[in-house]
Amino acid sequence: MTDTFVIEHLCFSYPEQSGAILRDMSLTVRQGEFLVLCGPSGCGKSTLLRQLKTVLAPHGRRSGTILFEGQPLDSMDQRQQTERIGFVQQSPDNQIV
Repeated sequence: MTDTFVIEHLCFSYPEQSGAILRDMSLTVRQGEFLVLCGPSGCGKSTLLRQLKTVLAPHGRRSGTILFEGQPLDSMDQRQQTERIGFVQQSPDNQIV
């Protein structure tokens, strides 16, 4: 099974916030896996998922590495990401697509 996403030592903080919402996160998602992220409102679930598609990533300070199929996510152009990485929000019926 191949690794689809590899996240290494990811940290993220929003502008003008004193602390990071994501701290030293490491995670590997393999092809075909089904994962569930759960936690209370405001704990960073959506922030983490938005890091996996750069056009949706919020403004702020990020450090660490995110790889998609072995390639640094930041080096992928928008066309590649659009073709290969999907994103469905909490209420799919309320989305444009």
